[in-house]
Amino acid sequence: MLLPKTAKGKEMKLTPANFEKRTPCGVYLHADRYCLRIASYASQTTFYDSVWESGYGREIDFRDAIERFIAESGSDHARKIDEFKRAGRKNIKFKSGDFFRFKLDRDRYGFGRVILDGHKLRKSGLLPEEHTMLNFMGRPVFIELFAHASQGGASIGELRRILGCPWT
Repeated sequence: MLLPKTAKGKEMKLTPANFEKRTPCGVYLHADRYCLRIASYASQTTFYDSVWESGYGREIDFRDAIERFIAESGSDHARKIDEFKRAGRKNIKFKSGDFFRFKLDRDRYGFGRVILDGHKLRKSGLLPEEHTMLNFMGRPVFIELFAHASQGGASIGELRRILGCPWT
């Protein structure tokens, strides 16, 4: 049995208080009657989530979900999960007009464009201090999503021809 150790190397009992002091790290598997998820604490990203396929709030058969995940895994699955496991958190620098892609499910991606950095809007003084758009807890980023999904990438020219949401 492995027990946690203090900074000096002395073993600690695994009590609820000591357990709560621990910070999670690495890749984890979350499984319950609604969801099967493989995600990473280190990179703050998700490799797979059954909600992408079945929808949120629907009960799933855990055993069936595991078997389906294995059956639908491609030949390069081991390489992809290894890359995911090694990935660290990325600090992405962006500006208005930048295009981005995000994962929709195991092999499809959606696309969007940054419209406005809310932090720069706050610093510019264009809006009064009490304006609702300035009361976000984090750094707000206003984006436009495109009604397009693809297996890999999409060219910027292709995305510019697609109607985005919100429609203007």
